[in-house]
Amino acid sequence: MHAVADTTPPGTAVGYSAAAAGPAGWCARLWHAPASLALAFVSLLMTVIEDWLTPSSPISIGPVAHRPWLRLDPATITPGRIGLELITPGTWTALLVVLVAVTVIGPAVEQRLGTRRYGLVLVTCQLAGFLFVTALTWTIHPWWPEWAAAMREGWTCGALPALMGTLMAVSAGMSRLWCARVRWAGLAITVTWMLYDPTSTACLTCGCMLAGLMIGALMWRGRHRTGVRPVRSEQRLLVALVVACTSIGPFLSAWSATMESPLSQLGGYLSTGSLDSPDVRVICALASRHACTLARLHDAAGFGTLLTTVLPSLILLVACVGLLRGLRSAWRWALGVSVVMGASTVLLIVTGMAGSQDPGERQNRGRAASVLVDLVPALEPVAVITMLMLCAGLFTVRLSSREVLIRLVRYAGLYVAGMAVFVLAGLIMAGSWQPDGRIGDLTHDAFARVLGLEVFAGMAPALTATSLPTELLTTVIPPLTAVVFLVALRHDMASNPVRATADGTRIRELVTEGKGGLLSWMATWSGVTHWFGPGRESAVAYRASHGVALAVGEPLSADQAGAADRFSAFCDGRGLVPCFYSVGSEFARAARDRGWHVLQVAEESRLELGEVTFRGRRFQDVRTAMNRARREGISVQWTTLPQCSAQLRHDIALVVEGWQDEQGLPPMGFTLGGLPEMDDPAVRCQLAVDQSGRVHAVASWLPLHTDGRVSGWLLDVMRRSGRPGAFRGGMELLIGQAALTFQEEGYAVMSLSGSPLARAERADEPVEDEVAETVTGFVDQIAGAIEPFYGFTSLHHFKSKFGPDYHPLYLVYADHSHLPSIGRALTTAYLSDSDHVSWRALLSRMIRSRRAAGADGPSGRP
Repeated sequence: MHAVADTTPPGTAVGYSAAAAGPAGWCARLWHAPASLALAFVSLLMTVIEDWLTPSSPISIGPVAHRPWLRLDPATITPGRIGLELITPGTWTALLVVLVAVTVIGPAVEQRLGTRRYGLVLVTCQLAGFLFVTALTWTIHPWWPEWAAAMREGWTCGALPALMGTLMAVSAGMSRLWCARVRWAGLAITVTWMLYDPTSTACLTCGCMLAGLMIGALMWRGRHRTGVRPVRSEQRLLVALVVACTSIGPFLSAWSATMESPLSQLGGYLSTGSLDSPDVRVICALASRHACTLARLHDAAGFGTLLTTVLPSLILLVACVGLLRGLRSAWRWALGVSVVMGASTVLLIVTGMAGSQDPGERQNRGRAASVLVDLVPALEPVAVITMLMLCAGLFTVRLSSREVLIRLVRYAGLYVAGMAVFVLAGLIMAGSWQPDGRIGDLTHDAFARVLGLEVFAGMAPALTATSLPTELLTTVIPPLTAVVFLVALRHDMASNPVRATADGTRIRELVTEGKGGLLSWMATWSGVTHWFGPGRESAVAYRASHGVALAVGEPLSADQAGAADRFSAFCDGRGLVPCFYSVGSEFARAARDRGWHVLQVAEESRLELGEVTFRGRRFQDVRTAMNRARREGISVQWTTLPQCSAQLRHDIALVVEGWQDEQGLPPMGFTLGGLPEMDDPAVRCQLAVDQSGRVHAVASWLPLHTDGRVSGWLLDVMRRSGRPGAFRGGMELLIGQAALTFQEEGYAVMSLSGSPLARAERADEPVEDEVAETVTGFVDQIAGAIEPFYGFTSLHHFKSKFGPDYHPLYLVYADHSHLPSIGRALTTAYLSDSDHVSWRALLSRMIRSRRAAGADGPSGRP
């Protein structure tokens, strides 16, 4: 797994606590970053001064129209000019971006480098970036004179380019995974920005980042970067990032007012459904960005045509979701769309529709050179196709033939339905077309408009709408069909085709051999998927949700850490994020030594049997419940649910399910059992029954195995009847009597299970790492927010009546960036049997429960 990286950077460390979170923590980090604080203040001051000195102009054609000192002309570059650009964002919008970057990213970078090195690297990156832009404009001028002129006439965005360069420099001191993430993400976004939107800021940022890479290599030269190389999930992430950037690039170019970059023709095609007309290019060259955008939209054939035109880019974006999960179908979608886009681009160039230039300019540059320049826009889809072909082995999660057929039929049926609606509605309004709408012409137009052949194949519509209803038909049905298709495709890309492996007999054998942990019996429950290791000597019970393989407890194996690594490799190949929930300290410590990360998520209350007497003042509530039960004729009965009569099962169901109905809250599952989990001969049921046979309280106990025998019991279900006159000390009675009974029967331990999001004070060193300390503050805030509804802390205090020992339970996960997905998967697992949670229904039930319970909220104790 991931070995812990030695990321100690050259420079000094900042002395604030890593655990600081929220606004106070941000202020503390900024206060200990004097260079970042000074840069933010000076940028604000220079923007105010520059705006005060700038004369107002009724017509604004770019920021440099009345700010000639902002032009990035090589002839005007001086050391003073370079320093001025570093501290002058130029506009209030640019200032906002700079302030956010300098106050959020700046302190973290300054902490790693030290204040002096941070300032030196900033200035060096700024100087190198200007030299890069100067060299680039000189190099590309013979090939793309408009691009070179656009960069010379452009403006920079203050300290943002130099700050990105320092981030690239710091990435050299990160672990392999984070180094790859930061560099690939930064360079992919910046290079795409530069090629599609030819502004000086984009080119300057690219130059600063390249300089930062070289500076980082010098500062960390000779240092061995620890951690594993990017695994398949990380490689899939990088591939998806590149595909996403290439799909977003045309949008950047379409919005840019400067259509002079090598790939800007793709953006022009995106904006209008065809390459820009000369009139539009003149407007975009002379007018503001807003006027340019309006001109392109006016030149387009309408919203439906515009959406159809951008549909390939949107499909690529949706396919990126599936690429992250390793879906082979997503790889096929991305490859197919890239091939179509590449072929269409080449076709436009060959037919002379792209890159039309002045004949004299073409003669001056040479025919061969002009052809090469014209072919540059086709290089991007070709590069994406090549990358996808080389990385095909990363996407191995295949659908069954039946699933593929179902999805294809669904997509085809969707478009058939859209075309049918178009034709039928058109026949109803046959007189509102010019010429009159006939079924043949309407079918032709359905293919042209709904399927998009009007844009992709040049199929001109045969009919013209002459009334408002027919105009709505032509402008609503095609884009609506495309949107529904994208939603369906997004749903399919987000699903994981995990095929469940069911072998309850082998799982029960591994559990009874004692190869698991505290929650090992839950591996036998329904609703989980089983993974088996080599020879079926190890197994992991997990639930796949939101791209996360949420394992219940430790692996069922003699070598649990090794089984965890093998399960992680399995998840990596299936596009899942592995994690182990509610595991003990021993496994958490072994996993941390192998590079996993650890976070405490619950507190187990455990009684070591042998000398339990419940004597003393601290057990007063337990003794009171037992004495009162004897006076009122309440007895404790042991049984199993399969042995109970129909009437007794009905009474038990009333107590177990009736309590939850009274709370008005969604029932929690996953590691919390119910009647289905109690219906097992190996699960012992404990009942508090009065002389009339009425059930007042119910508890169920799961077996704990060691070396092939039952060594203890784990409390699962505990419910007290909410009917009037029910015995109020039912749970104290059942748990106290269970401890004495288990002790008499010779068992060693009795666990009261874990209390989620609870934490006990302890003197021994925690297993958690330093980063987990920061997350703990956020987890504590969540616990406080949901305490009035589920009472986890109250439950923890209730268990303290029995004088237990406390043992932490941990979440073991591979990387900190997975925590949001893991949190979502945990929420879904606890609150829903499916892969989705109805948040609207959940919030409404919580609000109603809160109002009904009053200011004190519901009781946290069952």
